[in-house]
Amino acid sequence: MRFRCLDYSAGALQYPPAHVSLKAIACGTFHNLTLATGDPLEEEDLEAASQASEDESSGESEEKPREKHGEDVEADVWNLQGGEECTQERIDFQLSFDKSESKSCSQRAFKIIFYEDRNFQGRHYECNSDSADLSPYFSRCNSIRVESDWWVIYERPNYMGYQYVLSRGEYPDYQRWMGFNDSIGSCRSYPHYRGGNYRMRIYERPDFGGQMMEFMDDCPAVYDCFRYRDIHSCQVMDGYWIFYEHPNYRGRQYFLRPGEYRRYGDWGGYNSTIGSFRRMRDF
Repeated sequence: MRFRCLDYSAGALQYPPAHVSLKAIACGTFHNLTLATGDPLEEEDLEAASQASEDESSGESEEKPREKHGEDVEADVWNLQGGEECTQERIDFQLSFDKSESKSCSQRAFKIIFYEDRNFQGRHYECNSDSADLSPYFSRCNSIRVESDWWVIYERPNYMGYQYVLSRGEYPDYQRWMGFNDSIGSCRSYPHYRGGNYRMRIYERPDFGGQMMEFMDDCPAVYDCFRYRDIHSCQVMDGYWIFYEHPNYRGRQYFLRPGEYRRYGDWGGYNSTIGSFRRMRDF
């Protein structure tokens, strides 16, 4: 729905500023109610509401325009769905509804909390979605709480640098997530894997060449199983996996989801050395 508030020739308001503001408020209120109820108006209802609003404005134009406050505003705000005046009680209800919805969404949405100091002290930032740049929110990170899902956090913005894979729990200092420093620049979330199967193939050479082995379970020492210390490519068929630079799940971490990785750079690796890997689960 649109209201013509500007004259076609000179760009001047057709109605007094106060009336134009009321139309904008009414449109916003109607928009919120429509989103909340999921019940949009039919086209004929919109035309009737628009005509009713214009009829009222033409009647008001005969009087001297004046600023409106308090009860005057209440009388001019329209319920566009039925052409009836909104009472202050209805307006208050809508405002309280919007606030309660916003509050409940914020309470249940955030999934990870970053703290600048150890033991969950200092300034903190609550995050509920992927973020390519966390630098505006904190300068360092020494402890983390993960409320739900799995998260991959990165040392630098744009998902670059060291990777750290975190499951739900508390991390009072960065050594707990095997961090190399207190720098966190970006993060991504992943829902828990609901499937029961994990399956991955690793290859001796790039582009799935050379010796190949298929795994369905954790591997604490790649050389003992594969007889090679390097993995140049892999295919993840089922589940999420984590590569580690050294045996026994130590060193740099690399997160892998289902897909093809033709070279070690595809999973963010600095070289092809992989000492261990395991399925991504709640550790």
